[in-house]
Amino acid sequence: MAVANIYSRRLRASQSKGDDVYQYDTVPDKLRTQLLCIMDELFGSHSSLIEQAWQDLCKIVAKECGIRKLRVFPYQSSLVDYIEKDADLLEILDFCDLLFIYVRDVIESINKWCERNPFEIEQYAVFLRMYHPAIEELNTYFKESALGYEYNKTEIIRIDSQHIHKEIIKPVLQLLGDERFLKVDVEYRLAHQHYRNKLVKDCVVSCNRAFESMLKIICKLEGWEYQSGARASDLITLVRGKNLFRDGMAKNFDCFVTTLKNGVPALRNECGGHGEDSEQPEQPLFIAQYLLNLTASNVMFLYKAWEQYIQTKS
Repeated sequence: MAVANIYSRRLRASQSKGDDVYQYDTVPDKLRTQLLCIMDELFGSHSSLIEQAWQDLCKIVAKECGIRKLRVFPYQSSLVDYIEKDADLLEILDFCDLLFIYVRDVIESINKWCERNPFEIEQYAVFLRMYHPAIEELNTYFKESALGYEYNKTEIIRIDSQHIHKEIIKPVLQLLGDERFLKVDVEYRLAHQHYRNKLVKDCVVSCNRAFESMLKIICKLEGWEYQSGARASDLITLVRGKNLFRDGMAKNFDCFVTTLKNGVPALRNECGGHGEDSEQPEQPLFIAQYLLNLTASNVMFLYKAWEQYIQTKS
Protein backbone atom coordinates (compact mmCIF):
# COMPACT_ATOMS: atom_id res chain seq x y z
CA MET A 1 0.00 0.00 0.00
CA ALA A 2 1.38 3.41 -0.96
CA VAL A 3 2.08 5.94 1.78
CA ALA A 4 -0.83 8.38 1.95
CA ASN A 5 -0.11 12.09 1.60
CA ILE A 6 -1.98 12.91 4.81
CA TYR A 7 -2.34 16.39 6.31
CA SER A 8 0.55 16.13 8.78
CA ARG A 9 2.96 15.14 5.97
CA ARG A 10 1.73 17.99 3.78
CA LEU A 11 2.13 20.39 6.72
CA ARG A 12 5.70 19.26 7.43
CA ALA A 13 6.58 19.57 3.75
CA SER A 14 5.18 23.10 3.57
CA GLN A 15 7.24 24.07 6.62
CA SER A 16 10.57 22.84 5.32
CA LYS A 17 13.44 24.40 7.26
CA GLY A 18 15.10 25.29 3.99
CA ASP A 19 12.35 27.80 3.26
CA ASP A 20 13.44 30.29 5.91
CA VAL A 21 16.53 31.69 7.62
CA TYR A 22 14.82 31.49 11.02
CA GLN A 23 13.41 28.59 13.01
CA TYR A 24 10.22 28.81 15.06
CA ASP A 25 10.13 25.65 17.15
CA THR A 26 13.00 25.40 19.66
CA VAL A 27 14.43 27.74 22.29
CA PRO A 28 18.24 27.35 22.54
CA ASP A 29 19.63 26.89 26.05
CA LYS A 30 21.85 29.92 25.52
CA LEU A 31 18.81 32.11 24.89
CA ARG A 32 17.17 30.89 28.11
CA THR A 33 20.25 31.97 30.06
CA GLN A 34 20.35 35.32 28.27
CA LEU A 35 16.71 35.94 29.18
CA LEU A 36 17.51 35.35 32.86
CA CYS A 37 20.48 37.73 32.58
CA ILE A 38 18.18 40.42 31.23
CA MET A 39 15.95 39.94 34.28
CA ASP A 40 18.92 40.15 36.63
CA GLU A 41 20.00 43.42 35.04
CA LEU A 42 16.50 44.84 35.16
CA PHE A 43 15.93 44.14 38.85
CA GLY A 44 19.24 43.01 40.33
CA SER A 45 20.63 46.41 41.33
CA HIS A 46 17.42 47.52 43.03
CA SER A 47 17.18 45.76 46.38
CA SER A 48 13.78 47.28 46.99
CA LEU A 49 12.49 45.76 43.74
CA ILE A 50 14.25 42.44 43.26
CA GLU A 51 12.55 40.23 45.83
CA GLN A 52 9.10 41.64 45.10
CA ALA A 53 9.70 41.39 41.34
CA TRP A 54 10.54 37.67 41.39
CA GLN A 55 7.55 36.95 43.62
CA ASP A 56 5.18 38.99 41.47
CA LEU A 57 6.43 37.40 38.25
CA CYS A 58 6.07 33.92 39.69
CA LYS A 59 2.46 34.58 40.62
CA ILE A 60 1.67 36.19 37.26
CA VAL A 61 3.21 33.32 35.26
CA ALA A 62 1.60 30.71 37.51
CA LYS A 63 -1.81 32.24 36.89
CA GLU A 64 -1.52 33.04 33.17
CA CYS A 65 0.31 29.84 32.15
CA GLY A 66 -1.15 27.46 34.76
CA ILE A 67 2.22 26.50 36.32
CA ARG A 68 1.30 25.42 39.83
CA LYS A 69 4.82 24.95 41.20
CA LEU A 70 5.60 28.65 40.68
CA ARG A 71 3.19 29.58 43.46
CA VAL A 72 5.55 28.44 46.22
CA PHE A 73 8.68 29.84 47.89
CA PRO A 74 11.57 30.26 46.99
CA TYR A 75 10.22 32.25 44.07
CA GLN A 76 13.45 33.22 42.31
CA SER A 77 14.91 29.72 42.13
CA SER A 78 11.53 28.31 41.09
CA LEU A 79 11.24 30.74 38.20
CA VAL A 80 14.87 30.27 37.14
CA ASP A 81 14.40 26.49 37.11
CA TYR A 82 11.21 26.88 35.06
CA ILE A 83 12.87 29.11 32.44
CA GLU A 84 16.03 26.99 32.18
CA LYS A 85 14.51 23.51 32.13
CA ASP A 86 10.74 23.26 31.90
CA ALA A 87 9.27 26.03 29.77
CA ASP A 88 8.58 25.13 26.15
CA LEU A 89 8.75 27.59 23.26
CA LEU A 90 5.27 29.08 23.70
CA GLU A 91 5.75 29.38 27.45
CA ILE A 92 9.05 31.22 26.95
CA LEU A 93 7.40 33.63 24.50
CA ASP A 94 4.47 34.12 26.88
CA PHE A 95 6.94 34.81 29.67
CA CYS A 96 8.65 37.52 27.57
CA ASP A 97 5.27 39.19 27.06
CA LEU A 98 4.43 38.94 30.76
CA LEU A 99 7.88 40.18 31.83
CA PHE A 100 7.62 43.43 29.89
CA ILE A 101 3.95 43.94 30.82
CA TYR A 102 5.07 43.69 34.44
CA VAL A 103 8.01 46.05 33.89
CA ARG A 104 5.73 48.63 32.29
CA ASP A 105 3.38 48.39 35.27
CA VAL A 106 6.32 48.85 37.66
CA ILE A 107 7.55 51.88 35.71
CA GLU A 108 4.09 53.41 35.85
CA SER A 109 3.95 52.88 39.61
CA ILE A 110 7.44 54.35 40.06
CA ASN A 111 6.54 57.41 38.00
CA LYS A 112 3.45 58.02 40.14
CA TRP A 113 5.50 57.55 43.31
CA CYS A 114 8.19 59.96 42.15
CA GLU A 115 5.60 62.60 41.30
CA ARG A 116 4.66 62.59 44.99
CA ASN A 117 8.24 62.04 46.19
CA PRO A 118 10.55 63.77 43.68
CA PHE A 119 13.58 63.34 45.97
CA GLU A 120 13.35 59.56 45.37
CA ILE A 121 13.67 59.72 41.57
CA GLU A 122 17.46 59.22 41.48
CA GLN A 123 17.06 55.87 43.26
CA TYR A 124 15.01 54.55 40.34
CA ALA A 125 16.45 56.57 37.43
CA VAL A 126 18.64 53.73 36.14
CA PHE A 127 15.79 51.23 36.23
CA LEU A 128 13.51 53.61 34.34
CA ARG A 129 16.11 53.89 31.56
CA MET A 130 16.64 50.12 31.20
CA TYR A 131 13.27 49.15 29.73
CA HIS A 132 14.01 49.90 26.05
CA PRO A 133 17.64 48.63 26.14
CA ALA A 134 16.34 45.37 27.66
CA ILE A 135 13.94 44.92 24.73
CA GLU A 136 16.73 45.69 22.26
CA GLU A 137 18.94 43.08 23.94
CA LEU A 138 16.20 40.47 23.80
CA ASN A 139 15.64 41.07 20.09
CA THR A 140 19.38 40.91 19.47
CA TYR A 141 19.56 37.52 21.22
CA PHE A 142 16.56 36.29 19.21
CA LYS A 143 18.36 37.22 15.97
CA GLU A 144 21.69 35.72 17.00
CA SER A 145 20.03 32.42 17.84
CA ALA A 146 18.01 32.51 14.57
CA LEU A 147 14.78 32.20 16.56
CA GLY A 148 12.12 33.78 14.37
CA TYR A 149 10.43 36.08 16.87
CA GLU A 150 10.86 39.62 18.11
CA TYR A 151 9.38 41.89 20.73
CA ASN A 152 7.66 44.57 18.66
CA LYS A 153 6.44 47.64 20.57
CA THR A 154 4.34 45.85 23.19
CA GLU A 155 4.16 42.20 22.17
CA ILE A 156 5.97 39.18 20.74
CA ILE A 157 5.42 38.58 17.02
CA ARG A 158 6.68 36.00 14.52
CA ILE A 159 9.14 37.30 11.94
CA ASP A 160 7.31 35.48 9.16
CA SER A 161 4.07 37.27 10.04
CA GLN A 162 5.60 40.51 8.79
CA HIS A 163 4.46 41.36 5.27
CA ILE A 164 7.92 41.79 3.70
CA HIS A 165 9.27 38.57 5.18
CA LYS A 166 6.19 36.58 4.15
CA GLU A 167 5.75 38.08 0.69
CA ILE A 168 9.38 38.64 -0.37
CA ILE A 169 11.99 36.88 1.78
CA LYS A 170 10.41 33.43 2.09
CA PRO A 171 9.37 33.13 -1.59
CA VAL A 172 12.95 33.95 -2.63
CA LEU A 173 14.36 31.33 -0.25
CA GLN A 174 11.93 28.79 -1.71
CA LEU A 175 13.03 29.76 -5.23
CA LEU A 176 16.71 29.49 -4.31
CA GLY A 177 16.14 25.92 -3.15
CA ASP A 178 16.52 25.06 -6.85
CA GLU A 179 20.04 23.57 -7.14
CA ARG A 180 20.76 25.77 -10.16
CA PHE A 181 20.76 28.77 -7.84
CA LEU A 182 22.81 27.17 -5.05
CA LYS A 183 25.48 29.89 -5.11
CA VAL A 184 22.85 32.62 -4.78
CA ASP A 185 21.23 30.71 -1.93
CA VAL A 186 24.53 30.37 -0.04
CA GLU A 187 25.39 34.06 -0.39
CA TYR A 188 21.91 35.26 0.52
CA ARG A 189 21.67 33.07 3.62
CA LEU A 190 25.15 34.24 4.61
CA ALA A 191 23.90 37.83 4.31
CA HIS A 192 21.11 37.02 6.77
CA GLN A 193 23.63 35.45 9.13
CA HIS A 194 25.74 38.64 9.02
CA TYR A 195 22.59 40.69 9.67
CA ARG A 196 21.69 38.64 12.74
CA ASN A 197 25.23 39.19 14.04
CA LYS A 198 25.07 42.94 13.28
CA LEU A 199 27.89 42.71 10.72
CA VAL A 200 26.47 45.33 8.40
CA LYS A 201 29.34 45.67 5.90
CA ASP A 202 29.64 41.89 5.52
CA CYS A 203 25.89 41.68 5.00
CA VAL A 204 26.03 44.30 2.24
CA VAL A 205 28.89 42.51 0.48
CA SER A 206 27.04 39.16 0.60
CA CYS A 207 23.88 40.79 -0.75
CA ASN A 208 25.83 42.14 -3.71
CA ARG A 209 27.43 38.74 -4.35
CA ALA A 210 24.02 37.07 -4.29
CA PHE A 211 22.68 39.64 -6.78
CA GLU A 212 25.68 39.27 -9.09
CA SER A 213 25.52 35.46 -8.86
CA MET A 214 21.88 35.50 -9.97
CA LEU A 215 22.82 37.55 -13.03
CA LYS A 216 25.78 35.28 -13.87
CA ILE A 217 23.71 32.10 -13.49
CA ILE A 218 21.07 33.43 -15.90
CA CYS A 219 23.82 34.34 -18.36
CA LYS A 220 25.36 30.86 -18.12
CA LEU A 221 21.99 29.15 -18.50
CA GLU A 222 21.35 31.17 -21.66
CA GLY A 223 24.91 30.92 -22.99
CA TRP A 224 25.51 34.66 -22.80
CA GLU A 225 29.22 35.27 -22.41
CA TYR A 226 30.54 37.94 -20.06
CA GLN A 227 34.04 39.09 -19.21
CA SER A 228 35.85 37.79 -16.16
CA GLY A 229 35.42 40.25 -13.31
CA ALA A 230 32.21 41.71 -14.72
CA ARG A 231 30.33 43.80 -12.19
CA ALA A 232 26.61 43.83 -11.54
CA SER A 233 26.16 46.97 -13.64
CA ASP A 234 27.99 45.33 -16.56
CA LEU A 235 25.87 42.20 -16.28
CA ILE A 236 22.63 44.18 -16.20
CA THR A 237 23.68 46.00 -19.37
CA LEU A 238 24.39 42.60 -20.96
CA VAL A 239 21.06 40.98 -20.08
CA ARG A 240 19.24 44.18 -21.06
CA GLY A 241 20.89 43.96 -24.46
CA LYS A 242 19.79 40.32 -24.76
CA ASN A 243 16.17 41.43 -24.24
CA LEU A 244 15.76 39.65 -20.91
CA PHE A 245 13.30 42.33 -19.85
CA ARG A 246 10.39 42.07 -22.27
CA ASP A 247 7.51 44.05 -20.92
CA GLY A 248 6.66 46.57 -23.66
CA MET A 249 7.52 49.58 -21.54
CA ALA A 250 10.31 50.76 -23.87
CA LYS A 251 12.21 53.73 -22.50
CA ASN A 252 10.18 53.90 -19.30
CA PHE A 253 11.56 50.52 -18.36
CA ASP A 254 15.12 51.82 -18.58
CA CYS A 255 14.41 53.81 -15.43
CA PHE A 256 13.86 50.56 -13.57
CA VAL A 257 17.03 49.06 -15.05
CA THR A 258 18.88 52.10 -13.71
CA THR A 259 17.37 51.40 -10.31
CA LEU A 260 18.66 47.84 -10.48
CA LYS A 261 22.14 49.11 -11.27
CA ASN A 262 22.08 51.73 -8.56
CA GLY A 263 20.46 49.63 -5.85
CA VAL A 264 22.40 46.77 -4.28
CA PRO A 265 25.69 47.36 -6.22
CA ALA A 266 25.85 51.06 -5.37
CA LEU A 267 25.12 50.48 -1.69
CA ARG A 268 27.76 47.77 -1.65
CA ASN A 269 30.35 50.19 -3.03
CA GLU A 270 29.31 52.86 -0.55
CA CYS A 271 28.83 50.79 2.60
CA GLY A 272 30.69 47.54 2.15
CA GLY A 273 33.34 47.83 -0.55
CA HIS A 274 36.87 46.49 -0.41
CA GLY A 275 39.77 48.63 0.76
CA GLU A 276 37.80 50.50 3.39
CA ASP A 277 39.44 51.91 6.46
CA SER A 278 39.12 49.23 9.13
CA GLU A 279 38.53 51.98 11.67
CA GLN A 280 35.51 53.34 9.81
CA PRO A 281 32.39 53.02 12.01
CA GLU A 282 29.86 50.31 11.20
CA GLN A 283 26.82 51.38 9.19
CA PRO A 284 23.37 51.38 10.88
CA LEU A 285 21.72 47.96 11.07
CA PHE A 286 18.69 49.19 9.11
CA ILE A 287 20.97 49.53 6.06
CA ALA A 288 21.53 45.76 6.18
CA GLN A 289 17.82 45.10 6.61
CA TYR A 290 17.03 47.33 3.63
CA LEU A 291 19.64 45.54 1.50
CA LEU A 292 18.25 42.11 2.40
CA ASN A 293 14.78 43.18 1.29
CA LEU A 294 16.06 44.94 -1.84
CA THR A 295 18.20 41.95 -2.83
CA ALA A 296 15.27 39.56 -2.41
CA SER A 297 13.05 41.77 -4.57
CA ASN A 298 15.69 42.10 -7.29
CA VAL A 299 16.54 38.39 -7.32
CA MET A 300 12.86 37.49 -7.63
CA PHE A 301 12.43 40.07 -10.40
CA LEU A 302 15.38 38.66 -12.34
CA TYR A 303 13.99 35.14 -12.02
CA LYS A 304 10.51 36.16 -13.18
CA ALA A 305 11.98 38.09 -16.11
CA TRP A 306 14.08 35.06 -17.08
CA GLU A 307 11.07 32.73 -16.70
CA GLN A 308 9.05 34.93 -19.05
CA TYR A 309 12.00 35.15 -21.47
CA ILE A 310 12.17 31.33 -21.69
CA GLN A 311 8.43 31.06 -22.39
CA THR A 312 8.59 33.77 -25.02
CA LYS A 313 11.50 32.33 -26.98
CA SER A 314 10.16 28.77 -27.00
